[in-house]
Amino acid sequence: KHPCQDAAMHALVLGQTLLGERLWDIGIVLNYIRQSTNEIDSIGIMGNSLGGTLGIFASALYEDISFCIASGCFSSFDESLLRTPHCVDLYIPHLRRYFEYGDIVGLAAPKSMLIIQAVNDRLFPFKGVCDQYKKARRIYKAVEAEDRLRLEVAYSGHRFYDDLATAGSKALNL
Repeated sequence: KHPCQDAAMHALVLGQTLLGERLWDIGIVLNYIRQSTNEIDSIGIMGNSLGGTLGIFASALYEDISFCIASGCFSSFDESLLRTPHCVDLYIPHLRRYFEYGDIVGLAAPKSMLIIQAVNDRLFPFKGVCDQYKKARRIYKAVEAEDRLRLEVAYSGHRFYDDLATAGSKALNL
């Protein structure tokens, strides 16, 4: 049912995660961009669901990324990955032992971060959004970048909201 299942299991057998492999690929693209041109002022990353998760993690890991628009991927790990069935490619062993989602977003600070999350998203329940967003805001505030973190709330289900991405991008001056 999930095409990612086999690839994720292969990665685990090799001692890796599919999420980690995808983040490595993003790093390769960033290296290519950096080596190919000097004309780019900033590089952003945008995605929905797994793409949003990759955007947030990549923003935390790679200095070349200056902003992220992440949709349909933000909640607490306890309310989302540990409570609702997800594709296995979102899992990293022991991650929850050390981090919650707000911590990962906070690792991207002071980069601009737009999070778009729907109240009725069954994969990433809104119940876990508020606490994690508050945690991320505290981190952004600690590095004096509170104005670079924004949450846009949708009222439908698990999908990308282009109107909120546009509005949030303008509010963050992206």
